[in-house]
Amino acid sequence: PFPDAAKARPQHLLVHFHRNAFPATLLDRVPTIYDGPERLHAIGRELFVDYPAGIGDSRLHLATAKLGFPKCVTARNWNTVLKFRAMLADQVRMSHPDPFVSSEVEKQATGGTQGVSTSLDTNGGGDESV
Repeated sequence: PFPDAAKARPQHLLVHFHRNAFPATLLDRVPTIYDGPERLHAIGRELFVDYPAGIGDSRLHLATAKLGFPKCVTARNWNTVLKFRAMLADQVRMSHPDPFVSSEVEKQATGGTQGVSTSLDTNGGGDESV
C-alpha cells in the first residue's frame, strides 16, 4: 500500500501479521492520541506500517498499546517479505511446472488487495490514497 516507502526505505516498512482480521476501526482512533509521521494500512490479517523517521525512535507502539491493538504473531520488514515471496514463487514453480498455473498463483499472491489506511503525518507529507 506504500510503494514510495517500499522503494525508498524497505527496511522501515513493516508488515505485522495477525492471527485474525485486523480491526480496521482502530486505525481511525490512532490520530486522536498520536500525531507521529507513521502511516498505517490494514489488509485482512496484515497491518502495514511505514516508519519514515525510523523504527527505533518511534512512539507509535505506545499509542497502539493504549488503544488495545491486537498483538501480532510476527512482524517483518519489506526486504524480508520480498525474500519470502521469491522463495514461495520458486516453490510454486517447482511444484507446478505449467507456466499458466504458476502465473495464476503468483497473481493471486501479489495482486488486487484492498484495505484501510490512515496517515498520521499531520504535516501533509502522507498520502492516504497510496
